Amino acid sequence: MSRSTQILLLVACLCLSLGVAGFFVVNALQEKINTRLEKGWVLPPLELYSQGIPLSPGRKFPLALVEAQLEKRGLRGGRDYFLESIEACGELTKLSLNDSAERCLWLKEPALVVTWDAEGWILDLWKGTPWAPAVSHGLFPQLITQFYDGQPILQENTPLDEIPLNCRLAVMAIEDRDFLEHSGVSATGILRAVIRNVRKGRWAEAAANLAPFRPPA
Repeated sequence: MSRSTQILLLVACLCLSLGVAGFFVVNALQEKINTRLEKGWVLPPLELYSQGIPLSPGRKFPLALVEAQLEKRGLRGGRDYFLESIEACGELTKLSLNDSAERCLWLKEPALVVTWDAEGWILDLWKGTPWAPAVSHGLFPQLITQFYDGQPILQENTPLDEIPLNCRLAVMAIEDRDFLEHSGVSATGILRAVIRNVRKGRWAEAAANLAPFRPPA
């Protein structure tokens, strides 16, 4: 038997195994969903959020980065927020603000007032209705992922260039210790996962492709 024929047979076996495993997984999941719907056991998903922009008096955080996030979310100055001098902000909010501050952000939703000095240090932080001083606030926390019954159902992908190199290397070390020895797809890892899933009759193990995480040369 030629090598090409062996490869074709291996691919055919893998596809068949994946199809069988997928059939069992889908059926088991559908039965679980039907049971929960019939008995009223449907629970809200578990949601995980990032911290958001960390704001707190005494912390240095450039106002320009906050402005960039406001623009990214389509918020408009004069309608959704006011970015004014301290005097104007004090008139609008009726708050007594730090005399050393130079710029003030008044955000309507969530109700928030933040002031900065000339060097980017946060001096005042007020939030809520009525206004109350706050020690910290995470602005625009981002939904990272949702889990339902232990399975991820929604996730927000982070651009690879925003993930520190050491973090990527740690993922590779944990997920695939032989990653640098193959081309990014481990045939033995995929075969092992298929066999285990078929034996278990459910999705018990995954064989992920870590090729996008390959570190720079």
